[in-house]
Amino acid sequence: VESGDVQGGLGLYRKMAAAFVEVGEISRAVDSLELGAKALQKTGDNEAATAEFLSACDLILDDEANIHDATLGPRDHEIFKRTVEWFISTDRIPAALDLMGRCIAVLRKNDITNDLHKAYLTHAILELSRGDTVKANELFMRHLGDSEYLRTNQCKVEEELVLGLKNDDADSFERGLSGLKRTFLQHEVMVIAQSLKMDVLPDEEDLLEEDENNDSTDLKKNTEDVEDEVLDDEDLL
Repeated sequence: VESGDVQGGLGLYRKMAAAFVEVGEISRAVDSLELGAKALQKTGDNEAATAEFLSACDLILDDEANIHDATLGPRDHEIFKRTVEWFISTDRIPAALDLMGRCIAVLRKNDITNDLHKAYLTHAILELSRGDTVKANELFMRHLGDSEYLRTNQCKVEEELVLGLKNDDADSFERGLSGLKRTFLQHEVMVIAQSLKMDVLPDEEDLLEEDENNDSTDLKKNTEDVEDEVLDDEDLL
């Protein structure tokens, strides 16, 4: 918006979008709403920008369950991909997760295989970052239904990370982290994945030392009790 009148420009973009919808030009309507969203981004009003991005996504697919009836243009997956990536880059993981199902649905319908496989892994990593290994495992099981995905680096890494954290398998988890560099995920997703942590159990040596300390404490207490009894007996004499 060259004039700096963001709200006025936003109104214009919305009118353009509505006009395109009237004549069935959904992709061009999406482009208009995205222009408004980007103008709002420049002002730092991320909440308002979010509303415009989501309105654009809704024009393409408002519910994942409706994907089979949706008629998509060849670029209609792009607004979902860009919006999810922006949510992640601005640390709004719940918003990204809310949109991820629809994003995956349109990527699959448009047969954008490479980005689809990255989205599968990203979805699982975001759930793991919230500590929800059960949900991440459910997603992984669902992703295994995509036969093309089974042969990818993304699938192998998802398996190692999800099952490693779910089963407290440190070796599997470390293999997953090591394999991330071959998945070519969004930078912020890589950072999130690298920050994942396992629940660390105490080493056997630490447990042994703790047992020895407990034994020493019990022995000392028992010795003191015996000494007290002896002193009591001497007093009686």
